[in-house]
Amino acid sequence: MVNFNNMLTSTAQNLLSYFKRSYDSRGDVALLKGIPMSDEKLVRSVFKDLGQSVKLRYRGPRRLAGRTDKHNAQSYCLKRHATTFAVYYRNELV
Repeated sequence: MVNFNNMLTSTAQNLLSYFKRSYDSRGDVALLKGIPMSDEKLVRSVFKDLGQSVKLRYRGPRRLAGRTDKHNAQSYCLKRHATTFAVYYRNELV
């Protein structure tokens, strides 16, 4: 009998390995960064299949005309303006 849980985990592990090779954060706090928005659903499903709780932070040019305040910063980028995203472990306090 085929164990689909192991197969699913194996596929998720392979995808995670690919993302780590392609989008490694190189010592940053983020697990992965610079991932195109087109891969968002796939990345979410990989971490969900592995049972890891992560959060995504969207990155991209959120430039509003004439504004130079902190809300124009990359860290305040909304999903609809994002071109890439970064993956972080979710800090859960017990």
